[in-house]
Amino acid sequence: MNFDIRVANPLIDAEDIQSVVKALREGRLSSGVYAETFEKHFSKFIGVKHSISVNSATAALQLILASVGIKIGAFPVSEMCSKTSLCMPMFSSLSEKNQKIIVNHIKDALKD
Repeated sequence: MNFDIRVANPLIDAEDIQSVVKALREGRLSSGVYAETFEKHFSKFIGVKHSISVNSATAALQLILASVGIKIGAFPVSEMCSKTSLCMPMFSSLSEKNQKIIVNHIKDALKD
């Protein structure tokens, strides 16, 4: 069986298509005037002075880790499936009682 399940249809008009073609011809896909314009509008939208756009979720995770002082080779602990680059994530079980990380599992894993 072939199922075609659509979550949402994109709203793309002629101006959107022209902007994409222009960016492709300029060769500035993840930097330059379009990224700067997006960052400016996004910052205003969320009510902050500055924001930064990146080209991938991995790059975003690297910035997040660096901003909180996680160094290359560290072992960040996460309760969800996530991908971090330049370090080794450690996933912990959650307590059925309160859905929080079980500290003893982390201690045991760090001993290995």
